[in-house]
Amino acid sequence: MVWEARDQEPVIAAELAFVPKSVGEQWVEAEAMWPDGRRAFAKAIVNAGASLKIAANRFQALSVKTSPDTVAVYHLDNTLADTTGRSPAFKLGGNAKFDTSNLSWMSQRQGAALRFQDINDKAYASIDLTKLGPASEISIEAMFYLNTFKAYNRTNGNIVSLQEDWNSALQLLENIYEGPMVRGGTEFSLKKDELAQAITPSEWHHINLSINSDGYSFRVDGKVIKSLRSAELANWCRKPATLEIGNFDGYIDEVVIKCARAKAAKKYCS
Repeated sequence: MVWEARDQEPVIAAELAFVPKSVGEQWVEAEAMWPDGRRAFAKAIVNAGASLKIAANRFQALSVKTSPDTVAVYHLDNTLADTTGRSPAFKLGGNAKFDTSNLSWMSQRQGAALRFQDINDKAYASIDLTKLGPASEISIEAMFYLNTFKAYNRTNGNIVSLQEDWNSALQLLENIYEGPMVRGGTEFSLKKDELAQAITPSEWHHINLSINSDGYSFRVDGKVIKSLRSAELANWCRKPATLEIGNFDGYIDEVVIKCARAKAAKKYCS
């Protein structure tokens, strides 16, 4: 009997016992051959949950609480709704689905996350910032678990993206030719090699991409990975933005959009 399984070397044995190397779906195949040359083949799919020995994320291990600046919070606990009630619910595309097997970022594992396996598996919604502008800061954040990127040499894929226009965007994406990258408007970018050092596969990370009056900032687990001075905040809050997540193999949870209003300038009489 020849056994094969996800992330495992082939084994010749009467039976197979293995420890999954990754969370999620595990395919197992077995092939047997009789002395007369006949063959039999079988395949099964099992689901492996995250080990209870995995420590919670050090930066964020609890569900996000709303604040006056919060435009949307998607806890994704088997619901696509924004819990603030200020923004529309997510809509799903492709084979995106809720999954309860991988919640190890939380100190108390409960609820669900969204599972994506390939490009076109996604969730999307329209976020209207026009009523909140002018803004002093806009940010998108999420809990992010990477198995593999999937779009290279196939298409461009928005992975965690808030985009209003060509010069107003906060995005973790995969470019068809350049691979995974972070993009902010027309001036800010983080290339594949830099990103690989910050976001490691098979581990939950908190990612935050923001723009304020000083410029752009990209953080992973609370640490600033890169920042850049820019005046592109002025390009925002002119029309509804598109929020899109997915288009890769992995999980996303706890998506948050914030928009802080700029304080009105005080007027003095001479």
